[in-house]
Amino acid sequence: LEIMPPPATPTADSISVITTPTFVSSSASNNNNNAFDQVMTFCDLELCVAIDFTKGNGDPNVPGTSHYRSNNNLNDYQWTMTTVVETLAAYSERNEYSVWGFGGQYNGQDQPIFLCGQSAKARGTGGILSAYEATFQTEIAFGSSRKLDTIIAAAAQHARKSLAGAEQHDRRSYTVLLV
Repeated sequence: LEIMPPPATPTADSISVITTPTFVSSSASNNNNNAFDQVMTFCDLELCVAIDFTKGNGDPNVPGTSHYRSNNNLNDYQWTMTTVVETLAAYSERNEYSVWGFGGQYNGQDQPIFLCGQSAKARGTGGILSAYEATFQTEIAFGSSRKLDTIIAAAAQHARKSLAGAEQHDRRSYTVLLV
């Protein structure tokens, strides 16, 4: 799957549909000797962030909406991304993450998936937040289609690619999709 910067529209030919994705979730505690920490010494943790740009989240210029951006406080998306990334970062060697948007419109066309920011990967929490903010500097309009199948397929493909790379080094890989 090739995810292009906006306003490129993925075509059916550019998306591989994965029919049997597997999702694994775990939680980490502060105990440095827990089973999760032991397993993660042999695993690479990948994170894909998918941000909903549909109309249901409200106008980003209106206080109280999910995307409202204020100089003083993090909005719901910023807070969630910060909390999750800072929790999982301890288990990520590269600290680089895919950041995608969905449900937005460019040139009046719904976009099932698009790149947030200018790079395929964002570095750390700051990079994710910058990619999110950069999306508002584009000609995005909030759309009405909230289809997740393309996002799930992209994350599943990312997970398979990461696993294949990890297996070359006798490691495993777990991919988390944050929507």
